[in-house]
Amino acid sequence: MDRIFYTIIIFACITTCLFVPSCRKKVNEESSAGNSQNIVVNDGNISQKDRVKNQEPISESNSVTNTDLFDKTGVFDEALELWSKGERESVVDKFLNVKWESATLFSQESPLNLTEKKFIELPESERKIIQQKSLEEAKAIKDMGKYILELGKKSLAVKDYDMAESYFNSFLRYNEALSRAGSLEIIRTLGISGQRAALKGLIELYNKTGNKMKLKAAEERLSQL
Repeated sequence: MDRIFYTIIIFACITTCLFVPSCRKKVNEESSAGNSQNIVVNDGNISQKDRVKNQEPISESNSVTNTDLFDKTGVFDEALELWSKGERESVVDKFLNVKWESATLFSQESPLNLTEKKFIELPESERKIIQQKSLEEAKAIKDMGKYILELGKKSLAVKDYDMAESYFNSFLRYNEALSRAGSLEIIRTLGISGQRAALKGLIELYNKTGNKMKLKAAEERLSQL
């Protein structure tokens, strides 16, 4: 009898939980909570797995591309870095192929990007630092140009007139860009001096090749400087 009695009581309790709304809601919430916890854990594992699977190694090529670097750095900034490493042929190749008319010559951070007016407005302590650095970089720019000019003269000496013209013209464009840069006076002066040297090289070339039209044009430009 006792066993039958206890069985009836247990059956009544189960029936109440299944059919009474408040009790059924509690059971469902507990069940959902348990399932929700499992989903969160599983989602986290899947997400982490996907990240590891799809992750690309971090490298300079991913973070900063060559194009990005060129966009942010002036032609002379890159050339000065190559020159300091002794990579002269890389500098020559860059100068022969760059479009000087539209090229960015110096980065915003370069002291050579300053105008003469802005330079004068700086405190004296800053001017001394910038002046020293500007002189060093201007000398390196002059040396790079001189190297290209010498290549032109060597090509002229061995009668490689096409290469001589390429070197002289590259040096001319190089210095035209410097003279109109709107930067420090030392850079503009360097550009004008370089143009004279380039035009003299071209005049000698055209005298040897007998190209009277180009000879006349080069002589007229030289007279204007």
